[in-house]
Amino acid sequence: MKRIIASLLLLACFGWAGAQTLNVVTGDVTYAFTCDQTDDMEFTGTQSVTICNREFFVEEISQMAVVDEEVSDNTVSISYSGATAKVVVAGNIAQYINAEVRGAHVRIVADELLPDEVTYTLEGASSDGSFFMDGERKAVFILDGLSLNCPDSAAVNIQCGKLITMVLAEGTENELADGLTSVADDGSDAHKAALVINGHSEWEGSGSLTLHGNVKHGFLADEYVLLNNGLGTLTVATAVGDGFHVNEYFLMQGGTVNITAIGDGIDVGAKSSSDAEENGQLMIAGGTLSVQTSGVDVKGMKCDAEMLISGGTNSVIVTGDGSKGLSAPGAINITGGKTTVVTTGEIATVSGRFYTMDRDKRWDRVEAAYNCYTLGEGYKELSAADLMKRAREDGETDEFVKPGIVAECSVCEGGKEDSCSVFRHTVHDGDAVIFFNFRPD
Repeated sequence: MKRIIASLLLLACFGWAGAQTLNVVTGDVTYAFTCDQTDDMEFTGTQSVTICNREFFVEEISQMAVVDEEVSDNTVSISYSGATAKVVVAGNIAQYINAEVRGAHVRIVADELLPDEVTYTLEGASSDGSFFMDGERKAVFILDGLSLNCPDSAAVNIQCGKLITMVLAEGTENELADGLTSVADDGSDAHKAALVINGHSEWEGSGSLTLHGNVKHGFLADEYVLLNNGLGTLTVATAVGDGFHVNEYFLMQGGTVNITAIGDGIDVGAKSSSDAEENGQLMIAGGTLSVQTSGVDVKGMKCDAEMLISGGTNSVIVTGDGSKGLSAPGAINITGGKTTVVTTGEIATVSGRFYTMDRDKRWDRVEAAYNCYTLGEGYKELSAADLMKRAREDGETDEFVKPGIVAECSVCEGGKEDSCSVFRHTVHDGDAVIFFNFRPD
């Protein structure tokens, strides 16, 4: 303690070169003050010292040194290395930034009196690390070769509800993964995605970011997301839930986005508190987008208002039962670019055209097919092949095959009983139905 006080007194008396920096180290957090920021150091006996309006208790200072390094104002840098993390806070904002480090888990809360936006730079790697930030000012986050895996929550959780500028540093590869191994899911944002941004985010930079949504979504945004021209590559390698789960609106102007998810590829929900004209819209104006989803009853791209595709190269592949490529309650307008949508499914019903293509309005025929499609009435077998086998055994051929539905029921041997109601799929309100017929003449 005496050594630290003596050092501070010497610095106060004699000063140092203007390009040098005074580093005050408290555990894994360093506060870096320039020469002019130490002009008004105040001592409270031998217990504490105040530098640039930040009070340090002498007992918490683990090291103090003058170094030949310059630190830019309004910056915070976070460096991860295995089981540890180090934070450096610029001296001019030291009084406003409260940083806590436990192992490789970093928590930063910016005071509401913080006068300007702060630039946070995150780098390094940890297989058991995370980053949390909250505040009342917009901020810039530079991902500069960051690899974080958090076993119990989001890898990066930005709760600041203001504008968040996300920068993927040129030439860098970044990767984030979440988990849920030793704590309970409390329903908070921390357990909803690998990357969580509570505010609106605008993305730039030519680097890349890969997300692994092992608990729920890959990326959760509570307000709009804008992907700017020149953006590098955003990849959701895995997502138990949605690839991108976005509120307010989503606008892609450039960059490359690759999403592989079990839930929706991109899900955009309208925000009740938003007065934005684009609220609920999903808009793609440029870039390259690839979406692959495999869950049951999910959507490749979904929004609560209009979907507008005016550019870009877009591919949507949906393989789950009852799933749709594009879904919107408003209009889906595709006016430019190249968009490919592929959906796959399974045969749910089998019927001859005698019951489904009647020209003479004989309801007694059509009713059998209608009730099969909508109510699941008619013959029931485990597969379409079994339905055709039954028809052949009963002497039904070609257009005279009676309506039947594929049922999935282990209790009644594949649903052969008339009372079975476990069907692969029936037509419901809101479903899309496409009719087509091919005849060589």
